[in-house]
Amino acid sequence: MAKNEQYYSAAIGASMSTLTEAGAYGAFANGGTYYKPTYIRKITTADGLTTNYGSTGKRAMSGYTAYMITDMLKGVLTKGTGTSGAISGLYAAAKTGTTDYSDTVMAENPTLKYEDAVKDSWFTGYTKQRVVSVWTGYDQSSKNGVTPSEEKNCGVHLQVHDELRVPKPERLQYQLD
Repeated sequence: MAKNEQYYSAAIGASMSTLTEAGAYGAFANGGTYYKPTYIRKITTADGLTTNYGSTGKRAMSGYTAYMITDMLKGVLTKGTGTSGAISGLYAAAKTGTTDYSDTVMAENPTLKYEDAVKDSWFTGYTKQRVVSVWTGYDQSSKNGVTPSEEKNCGVHLQVHDELRVPKPERLQYQLD
């Protein structure tokens, strides 16, 4: 990562593409195993030849860590900033984020007329079977800002039917809700 992009928020994904973000959060859903995201799983030609694509998993964290992070991120959908992404009855977890304009940029650019406009807004949510990562912003961010209503729309619904069942590690000593 370039030095001018090294901010505290980068640790939770603020400087990543949605594809990278989805891959990273997928490791939480996979019990700590990271799989490089792929767009295509398999191709079957007209003559029946099938080629499969995928990646082998790599341990990124312990199952205990993945479980605890997931348990914390559930709250983002139930009482946090991602409530618009919640689906009743679906066990999921998510993280939201924003990048603000500096006071100097806001003062120098009258087109950023919304006092609470943000530069970027993102939402990454996951279940056991799916990860969704959405970025909302403008390529020319100095000309436009994301309004509060646009930021709220970033919390898209996870349109999946799978339940997230991250196995509870044996060494976990207390009961979680």
